Amino acid sequence: MQAQMQAIEAIIAFLKTKLDFSLNIDALPVSEGISIEIMPGSSGKPSLNLESQLRTIPLLFMSKYKQQTTAFENLLLIGNLLSKTKFSTVIFSSDVQILSAEVKTEASLVGKEGDYWIYSMIAEIKINF
Repeated sequence: MQAQMQAIEAIIAFLKTKLDFSLNIDALPVSEGISIEIMPGSSGKPSLNLESQLRTIPLLFMSKYKQQTTAFENLLLIGNLLSKTKFSTVIFSSDVQILSAEVKTEASLVGKEGDYWIYSMIAEIKINF
């Protein structure tokens, strides 16, 4: 498995241990839930160490719930958790190091689909591998 996918799966596994709702790398669920999609990103700054690579991986979090406050607050929980965590102290894998996670866009309303409210948020994960 490639380092980028290892990092994303590590972030999701970390979030699942801290939160009591499901997260999926998939399209927005038909009913309630949160999806994570990988967005086009940048490679980060070049490293002087040719054996390591710095990458920035933007992740789009989409929240869909019948209760507007739940859709909004679940993304706030994820954003706050990512922002507060010192990933350099948490070892996920020997192949990839998660340097940081930063919320780039706060949770914001996308719209309403039937009875469901949809909110989105973008976070950037910086890794070294």
